[in-house]
Amino acid sequence: MTERDDRNGAAALVKKEIQIPRTELMPLAEGQYYIFDIIGCSVFDKNGNLLGEVTDILRTGSNDVYVVTGEDGNEVLLAVIPDVILSVDVGAKKIIADPPEWI
Repeated sequence: MTERDDRNGAAALVKKEIQIPRTELMPLAEGQYYIFDIIGCSVFDKNGNLLGEVTDILRTGSNDVYVVTGEDGNEVLLAVIPDVILSVDVGAKKIIADPPEWI
C-alpha cells in the first residue's frame, strides 16, 4: 500500500477503485449499515413473500430509500424508516419490510 500525503499524490487516485479491508472500516452504530452490505439483500414482507432484491439506495437527505427490484423487473421504493424496514440481517443478506398498502 502506498501513502498519498499531498494533493499530487492523491490526484493519482482520481477515477481509480480503492479497497479498504473491512477490519479498517469505521465502526457503525446499531441500526447503521454500509451501502455495500445492503445492496444485494433479499427483501421479504412480514408474511415471508419475496419482494425482490435491493439494487440501489437513494440518499434523500431525510432518510434513505431502498430500491427493490422484483423478479419481474418492477421496482419498489421503500423508505428506510422503522415503520417500513422492520429488520436487517446483513449476514444472511435478508431484510424484512412492511411496505405501504399501495405497493
